[in-house]
Amino acid sequence: MILSQRGESKMSQQDFQLTPEQNEDLKRVNLQSIEDARRKASKYYYRTPLYNSRTLSLRSSVDAYLKLESYQPVRAFKIRGALNKILQLKESGNKKPIVTFSAGNHGLAVAYVSYMVGFDATILVPETANEAKVRAIGEYPNVKIIKHGRTVHELSARAREIVEKEGAVLVHPFGDPEVISGQGTIGLEIYEDLPDADFVLVPVGGGGLISGIAAGLKAMKSRAKVIGICAEGAPAAYKSYKEKRIVSQTPNTISDGMGASTTEPLNLKLMLDLVEDMVLVNDEEIKQAMKFVINDLHIMVEPAGAAPIAAVLNSKYQFNGGKVVSVISGANTNPVLLSEILGKTSV
Repeated sequence: MILSQRGESKMSQQDFQLTPEQNEDLKRVNLQSIEDARRKASKYYYRTPLYNSRTLSLRSSVDAYLKLESYQPVRAFKIRGALNKILQLKESGNKKPIVTFSAGNHGLAVAYVSYMVGFDATILVPETANEAKVRAIGEYPNVKIIKHGRTVHELSARAREIVEKEGAVLVHPFGDPEVISGQGTIGLEIYEDLPDADFVLVPVGGGGLISGIAAGLKAMKSRAKVIGICAEGAPAAYKSYKEKRIVSQTPNTISDGMGASTTEPLNLKLMLDLVEDMVLVNDEEIKQAMKFVINDLHIMVEPAGAAPIAAVLNSKYQFNGGKVVSVISGANTNPVLLSEILGKTSV
């Protein structure tokens, strides 16, 4: 199904208001903050390849590029934001432990970075968390894992309890200016490697990745349209964007990386200002895209990372044969799901 490009006018500043404190956070996401994040943290993560895929181009009738964040040390983009935030804490002289909540990849990134710089960390994961990711987080001796609830609201509330009772510092997975600026370094790299990109497709859970990438691209005056790819079973960010208000919904999708039950005002404001549109893909389309990426492109991918490919393969937007960058956000796939997809799903 082809979805038409967004016809309504962009929101006015009056349509969605931030508090004074949130406006101050908004001001902290800019070209300078993203460039600072790259200068401070780039020696700890990889500048990932932007790969022109002839196979996907022939299959989809677009000029297809893949931004391979799956090649990062923790096999996901989350290391960029976690590094920027935690290195800033270290530089400020912070001695307090860290607390965060995550479906998996952000928790893994926080565990990796906090171990590297010498912080203790408590990582809250949902009761339904990908066990492969939980095991990877648990490999770090400085980390305490707590399983709690299913939604962002439940996890966030428990994290804030720990902040109040134990004096920990919260490293929010997507609603923090430093985390967003760290993710924005991807936008700079895409622009530098492909300044004439027409579209950049970004998987969306809570909105931290797309907020950062869009901020980076727009600050560089990129002509690319930034399109968010959401899971049908986790449409909170999609509905928030379309309705211009915070919407919450309990997720039900194979894509834990896109399974946020809500977004944050800071993310929504950035998405409304900087993102051209959002589209939905369903779990079956994600499975088919995963099988295609693994079997035909020979790249390991998790469901969230395959979601932009699903949008390309199923013509979810009018790409008009343009240069389309799909952000492959991660490769931390549940082995059970992977076995099911490779054994049963056809393309």
